[in-house]
Amino acid sequence: MISSQHRLSTQPAIRAYEAFSAPGFSFNSKLLNEAFGGTGLKRGFVSEICGAPGMGKTSLSLVLTANALLSGTKVLWIETCHPIPLSRLRYMLQSQVPSSQEEDNFSTLDEYLQLLDVYYAPSLANLLVYLKTFDDDLKQDDIGLIIIDNLSMPIQLAFPTCPDDYAYLRQRRSTSSRKTSMESLGKENMDSGLEKEVASKELIDPFPSSQTNLNKRKRVVGDINSMLSRISAAYQIAILVTTQMTSKVVSGMGAKLIPFLSTNWLDKVSSRLVLYCRHPMENDKFDGNFESNISHQSLRYAYMAKQLPGTSIDSELLFYVTENGLMDCRSLPINSSQRRKRSLMETDL
Repeated sequence: MISSQHRLSTQPAIRAYEAFSAPGFSFNSKLLNEAFGGTGLKRGFVSEICGAPGMGKTSLSLVLTANALLSGTKVLWIETCHPIPLSRLRYMLQSQVPSSQEEDNFSTLDEYLQLLDVYYAPSLANLLVYLKTFDDDLKQDDIGLIIIDNLSMPIQLAFPTCPDDYAYLRQRRSTSSRKTSMESLGKENMDSGLEKEVASKELIDPFPSSQTNLNKRKRVVGDINSMLSRISAAYQIAILVTTQMTSKVVSGMGAKLIPFLSTNWLDKVSSRLVLYCRHPMENDKFDGNFESNISHQSLRYAYMAKQLPGTSIDSELLFYVTENGLMDCRSLPINSSQRRKRSLMETDL
């Protein structure tokens, strides 16, 4: 018997076709739109953006949210750690509203923001409860985009691996209340009953053995992946998950950064964008007169670790983070062998 967790909900065929044929949510970047299938983030798929802190994951999420709101689409933002930066979102909306007012039925920023719902999930239990009861929400039919920012934090706190995680976990548990972003929007928060703790030993016990921790973490991550895939396919919702990086020691190479979620998570994710920064190289050239006004601290590099079938972007993407979102710089073919030769030639060996 198939459990309700893996059973797809029925929906009218015309609604599924309209959602599937609808254009994706734009990144305001030609390079990123093409990397995610041509028109941006597509409905019916789960996508991931991973990178170290400060790489622009939230900025990209805000761009998608602003464009979705301007198109009249309802957005659900699930915050696990830091609250959604509403001031930046308002600024992005304000910069685009004048050119969109004639086409849309909304005239003020507040009316756009009424399409935004924010759910605060401070622990993995809160997130699991909400995803498992997503079908019970009567408002889910109107949602077109879900942002989870970020998934790494609740997983790391539920399955700590270092003393710093335990200390932060105690601090989070001692905090009894928090002003949610929904209050800042002047709206009532979601049903508090969804935030009840999951009565599960694997989430309550904070000090299990390392191997037990790893096995439970893989199982929970797999469950989250299955639930997100089911929700995106059943309701034709575009789901974007942001995650962080973690370090891994490789024999002969030392420590290197890798995505926080392993390959078992990647099986059901349609696209993965990895963000990073590095020092500019001699062959880095920018379009037009962009180089004269460039700030290298705001440059972000990216590559697609996984893409939708039929999409083949084998390039290193480079864009510039601005207050309004981002600006394309260029893309170069990735050629690891040439980079290795250049690095060896620059050494004194």
